[in-house]
Amino acid sequence: MLKLAYYVELTWLLVDMISGYLQNHDIYLPGNQTVSALVRVAVVFLCLGIILRYATPKRLLVWMLLLVCFVWMSVHVVFAGLGGDSSISADAQFHLKLMLPILLYGTLQVQLERQALDATRVRNIVLLNTAVLIFNVSLGLFGIGFGNYGESESGELLGSKGFFFAGNEVSATLVALFALVSFVFRERFRRHSLELVAVVGLFFAVSLMSMSKTSLIGFVLVLLYVAYNDLSRSSKVKFAVFLTTAMLVTAPWWLTLLDGSIERWQYFWEIRADFLDFVTSGRTERIQHYVNWLAGIHTPWPILFGEGHRQGEDVVTFENDLLDLTMGSGVLGLVFYAIWAHWAWAGLSNRLFLKRLEGSFTFYIVSLFILLSIVAGHVIYSATLSPFIALLALSSSQRFPGTSTQPKFSRAQ
Repeated sequence: MLKLAYYVELTWLLVDMISGYLQNHDIYLPGNQTVSALVRVAVVFLCLGIILRYATPKRLLVWMLLLVCFVWMSVHVVFAGLGGDSSISADAQFHLKLMLPILLYGTLQVQLERQALDATRVRNIVLLNTAVLIFNVSLGLFGIGFGNYGESESGELLGSKGFFFAGNEVSATLVALFALVSFVFRERFRRHSLELVAVVGLFFAVSLMSMSKTSLIGFVLVLLYVAYNDLSRSSKVKFAVFLTTAMLVTAPWWLTLLDGSIERWQYFWEIRADFLDFVTSGRTERIQHYVNWLAGIHTPWPILFGEGHRQGEDVVTFENDLLDLTMGSGVLGLVFYAIWAHWAWAGLSNRLFLKRLEGSFTFYIVSLFILLSIVAGHVIYSATLSPFIALLALSSSQRFPGTSTQPKFSRAQ
């Protein structure tokens, strides 16, 4: 099972690409289901099997959380009319997506403990999925696949994501993979600043092609961390010189990509009320809808169990994970947020108490994604992001390949 889990992680985005290709050609499985949805259900059972096979009291918490999800859905069935609500299937799939990062976290823990994952395999997972993502986003240059923001009046794709059907999930995954590449190859990048410049340039170009503020802001924030924390003083100087030179030489090309994003941002700047509204793509306006929903509640049940994740007009989607999860899942939604916060805290405690330098990275990156989930949404319940956020959450683990307990260099070097 552990070997199968490795191949699942290795081909994670490849499955999404194939599924998106079929969706792009209006090909669905019976019941209007997608290939990726079916595969994800199988992955849930695989992960549960692994966690149960190598059970510890700590890992059994995953089973308890899954039980809570089933109880929640059962209560929702009762209040929706004893199964008369057609959204029950959608709710089940939604909560399985919420469980995926947690299940994959537990599975990866087992793989690391049983030495089914080593440095080579982790690099393989990161590199193959990165290649698939970059390939798909690059397809947009040729007008192939889905547009991140639809199509222009002339028929050109606005932001490219290839055959990935998801939107902001792809942007979040791009940021996660950039963080993972910078982490698993950090020793190499310290010695070869030019290679780091090439990787930074590649992810910068892909972020521009996506036209997503999420990917660009996330890219910059990860880059700032890497440049400040992962490079010695001499490497910082070389990196800055190489990067500045590369940016100037390639300016005619990347400025062309940037023009399309700037035009789109200018349009939304003109129609948004303020800067915060612009940065969040209008999500601040939806807070009032959430307040209206709270004001209309006359019993504690919607607060405790939520309204469900219906797609009808009676329940709005806020495109903000915190609001979506508390309205759709009630208190259970906050539990998932607490688990992500626990991952961030685990990284910080590893740094403070166990002196693992990688703990700062885990804390910073996981906290970044929690912030993105509030500003941009589609992060906490992103199936596309799941294995990569799990890897990031484990990056300061003692068994994670390449982790250390003592500093290997000083910034003064």
